[in-house]
Amino acid sequence: MEIPIHQKYMLSIAEASAYFGFGIKKMRRFAESHPEIAIRYGETWKIVREQMEEFIKNMSVNENEERVI
Repeated sequence: MEIPIHQKYMLSIAEASAYFGFGIKKMRRFAESHPEIAIRYGETWKIVREQMEEFIKNMSVNENEERVI
């Protein structure tokens, strides 16, 4: 049984990269630096989809400031 990505609770780095539109290397670096959003399970990282969505929604950009994940 295959669950659609938008219904999964946790995403692999590759799934999160495709879903959120970031590169795989960028998503892995993000996971390593945000333990409140990503969980390391052995050698693999899992991104908690809903928390990542909230993180992106809460990002604010000033006219003079560029936000970098």
